[in-house]
Amino acid sequence: MLVDIGDVKELIQFKAQVAAGLDKTGYADITSYMEGERASRESLEAEVDVLDSKQITEDFYFTNSETTYLDKNQYTNIKEWTVKAGETMNLEVHFDTDQDRINQNNSVKLALFMDGDVEVAKSQDDGDGGDDNSVLTLLYRAKVS
Repeated sequence: MLVDIGDVKELIQFKAQVAAGLDKTGYADITSYMEGERASRESLEAEVDVLDSKQITEDFYFTNSETTYLDKNQYTNIKEWTVKAGETMNLEVHFDTDQDRINQNNSVKLALFMDGDVEVAKSQDDGDGGDDNSVLTLLYRAKVS
């Protein structure tokens, strides 16, 4: 078998370049370098998995299609939903009423219940006795366990 001396020189140069590159990286040999690169890639993939877990998984928007009449001194269930364990719920509610001259609209309370009966947030208008329309905002954020 004949070997071209040029091929041998190129191989020697390549080996020297690999050695010089390894010196810059701090690795002793190419195998150690490849293992380090694999570990770096796995670490990066783990970080991507963490970011993926923080993405919005569902987004809801609700507006009532027709007028809802509320009974005095009673809660009226407007909307129900379920949040999966481990997820964070960000809730923003804007609620307003019509000025009702006949029934003398005075006060309204907006409440958020967890598991049907635990009040976790509420907002209430002034209830100052005058006839007015009510505008409420309710903000709530929690991670579900």
